[in-house]
Amino acid sequence: MSCMACDVLAGRIAAPGGVIYATEHWTVDHALPRWIRGWLIVKPSRHVERLAELSSGEAAELGPLLRATSAAVVHVLQPERVYVLSLGEEVHHIHWHVIPRYRELPANVITLLTDAWADVSPWECTKEEAASTAAALREVLRG
Repeated sequence: MSCMACDVLAGRIAAPGGVIYATEHWTVDHALPRWIRGWLIVKPSRHVERLAELSSGEAAELGPLLRATSAAVVHVLQPERVYVLSLGEEVHHIHWHVIPRYRELPANVITLLTDAWADVSPWECTKEEAASTAAALREVLRG
């Protein structure tokens, strides 16, 4: 079975703007498709399907990485909120969504997610917007 996250990690699918940040255990890039400008995916660098399967090293890096990624999104994009969640049935490679919610987006997270996953999202950003956002976030995360 093909894994989209593994395909991105291997370079068979390109995330807009490329890798934003990577460690030995984790990779951060812009979401595919480009649902919302700055919607990031944080995923382990190896195929892992469940939180309980993370190694001690992966688990130790996760919290600080989610915090740093969320802080970078706030710094660069200044959204009203940043949601961090792990969900998804189509990609069996555990990952976290870091989702900025801008003032013009619905405050109800269920509505936001439903609309974002629609066939045509009203907030989908262009490849260029995603790439320039990735570059700005890369600059902040790499310090």
